[in-house]
Amino acid sequence: MLFDCSLLNELPPIENPSFATHFDRFSDAKLLLLGDASHGTGDFYTARAAITKRFISEYGHKILAIEADPCDVIVLDRFVRLAPGEMDWDKAFPHANNWIWKNEEFRALISWISEWNRHLPLKERVAIFGLDCLKTASSMNELVGYLEGSNSPLVEQARHLRYGMLNFKDDPAAYASLASDPFRIEAAQLISELLSSFRHTEPKAPGPERELWFNALLCGVSVVNSERFERSEAKDFVTKWNVRDTHMFLAVREILEKFGSDARMIVWAHNNHVGHAAFSEIGYRRHQTSLGELLKNQFGDEVSLIGFGTCQGSIFASRGRGHAPEILKIGSPVSESWEDLCHNVPFPRFLMETTHRCSRPSELRPGRTFGTFYHPERERDECYLEANLFRQFDAWVWIDATSALTPV
Repeated sequence: MLFDCSLLNELPPIENPSFATHFDRFSDAKLLLLGDASHGTGDFYTARAAITKRFISEYGHKILAIEADPCDVIVLDRFVRLAPGEMDWDKAFPHANNWIWKNEEFRALISWISEWNRHLPLKERVAIFGLDCLKTASSMNELVGYLEGSNSPLVEQARHLRYGMLNFKDDPAAYASLASDPFRIEAAQLISELLSSFRHTEPKAPGPERELWFNALLCGVSVVNSERFERSEAKDFVTKWNVRDTHMFLAVREILEKFGSDARMIVWAHNNHVGHAAFSEIGYRRHQTSLGELLKNQFGDEVSLIGFGTCQGSIFASRGRGHAPEILKIGSPVSESWEDLCHNVPFPRFLMETTHRCSRPSELRPGRTFGTFYHPERERDECYLEANLFRQFDAWVWIDATSALTPV
């Protein structure tokens, strides 16, 4: 057996109060990245929520950043930090595949953070931010809305850009195809100039207004890079992926710079973003980078990358574009895959830390990941990526049997 069971820490059930204490060894991490092998697995959300609560309450991690666009996450930050009150989940995450965050497991964490923040001063409250760059139109609308509300002299410039860009909001491929169109070339430059000007308008006094400005800034950064992402629709998948993960890296740096040198952040994203790309075929074969790799390269041991995996049970996913999401049964793992090895360990749940091992095995094996789409009959062809699990992550969380999340 490749795994020495003496090096594995058996984990209790997630609902056991001691579950999260097993992760205290990572409490010094400035950046704790928590992955998932599937966006549609409820156990991954509840496990990460348990860890997140402990790191907030015991170790001073006051920032939660998630794999979602800032325009969608602003409503959460307002609810838990800036304007506590009733959260209207019917209006949250209005876009396709919104169940990734609009689910009961994540909602329970948001409610907990809101209650945690309730009696704290603003500077001590936990903040929530989005790191992604997939929604140009909505992010631009948020930026323009802030400029309008603050009577900014930049508002007319922003409206002009929004008018031209949003003509393509339902067809990014058409936007990308106009690579030499004068407006498109001008728009890319003007968006960057607008953002540069906006940075000089930060409110001087600390308080809610400065926090709203920063949320609008993140939307502006997202617009700049989502424009690049949409432009890359006409190019290869690798270019698109690298634009996206580089943006997430830049967004993390923006947030850390705002909160200062003592800031500590927890990040929730898919394993493929969290893991170190150089030790997966997405890096050494496809030449893709990852958020985890970029952060490791800059912050080194201040970053902890934790992946999550499972063998059996169900996930919530769609069979393809145009298909409604549903609960789907997970197939058996491929023989000799990482999942197959983990399944044969005599623990239903375990934590395997690789950071401090004398030597990390260099063996490559297929590892399973699920996206928002899942075709059970095509799993073996579509869901496996070769990787060195011991180097891709600093630790690996295994939950052998899992269940689908519960959409709101």
